[in-house]
Amino acid sequence: MSLSFFALLRMSQQSLWQNPVRSGLTIFGVFMGVAAVNATLQVGVISRGLIQRQIEQQEAPQIFTRIRYSQPRIPEAEVEQLAEQLGNVEALDKYNSWAWGEAQFGSQTTSVGAIAVSEQSLQASGREMLQGRFFYPEDYQQFRQVTVIDQLMAEELFGEQTPLGQRILFNNSVYEVIGVMEAKPVWRDGNAWKQMLVPLSLHYAQVGQKEIRHFRVRPNALEQITQQEEQLKGLLNQRYTSDQYWLGSNAEEILRQQDVLKMTEKGLLAVGGIALFIAGIGVANITLAATLERTAEIGLKRALGATKRDILSQFILEAVFISLIGGGIAIVTVEGCTQIISQQFDLPYQFAPRTAFVSLVAAIVVGVGASYFPARQASNIEPIEALKS
Repeated sequence: MSLSFFALLRMSQQSLWQNPVRSGLTIFGVFMGVAAVNATLQVGVISRGLIQRQIEQQEAPQIFTRIRYSQPRIPEAEVEQLAEQLGNVEALDKYNSWAWGEAQFGSQTTSVGAIAVSEQSLQASGREMLQGRFFYPEDYQQFRQVTVIDQLMAEELFGEQTPLGQRILFNNSVYEVIGVMEAKPVWRDGNAWKQMLVPLSLHYAQVGQKEIRHFRVRPNALEQITQQEEQLKGLLNQRYTSDQYWLGSNAEEILRQQDVLKMTEKGLLAVGGIALFIAGIGVANITLAATLERTAEIGLKRALGATKRDILSQFILEAVFISLIGGGIAIVTVEGCTQIISQQFDLPYQFAPRTAFVSLVAAIVVGVGASYFPARQASNIEPIEALKS
């Protein structure tokens, strides 16, 4: 007659407390293995957070193309064809660096760069609007003399006043401010510079041609940027020689750092895996030792009606208990240390339940797997032979 689950549970708990030193050493082994794995996963969480923070502190990862000034500009239609051939593009911004000069509002002046941009400029850059709005399609269609300025320019020209609806003078033309956007550097180690954006169609009307010298592509994912950069280079080489254009991205440093962090994470994960494997060997040895020590006990239980399955289940439950206790303590300890370190050094970290779950499952799998064969050996002990020992 098989024992109930609760009876097996109670017997497993009692067996663990019969030899607290042995149980404590096994728990410590599981603790070390799970702590190593959990700490490695925490490093991965922090690493991804650091990369995300760097991305947020600059413009979104993009691929930039500039036709050199010694070459004719590229027709807008050709740029759109390139983007279609490239595929997996979140945004395409066609623009011209129009002029660098003085913007004036009342008695206040400031040096800014004026850029004529397309409708997807904001999406391509990854900037957010702080006040007002970005350009509407009607602004392009009706060649409105409107501008979106960045926060640096707004603070310097308008101070505490609201910029929205105000008119500024730039290169002898008047522009109405309709929005204020974030000020961000394009490159990771660069500085944000004051700029004002105007509709590209207005610039076309002023210069009399629908051709551009610059465009930028924002891929759907950071991981695609290297592949798309090579793909775009191949497409451009079908139209130009390599000295007729410049191609680059603002994500090279981030990608290099990401590669280093991934390699570090893999190395740490390997160390954690080894530690967990060693913990599993400890669990197996302790279970095997317990089997030999408790042979008479096993025989008595079998003689009283316990089945092979009951004996196997009891030993497996003991391994689960040990794994849960050691793994739980390890997760709480590592989580507490990570929180303290992240606050001390201003690291981007938030508790990830998935990380704790994976660590605990790994502990249980290793514990149960390591104890299975000794437990099976214990369950196969015949009652008569066990009682003779």
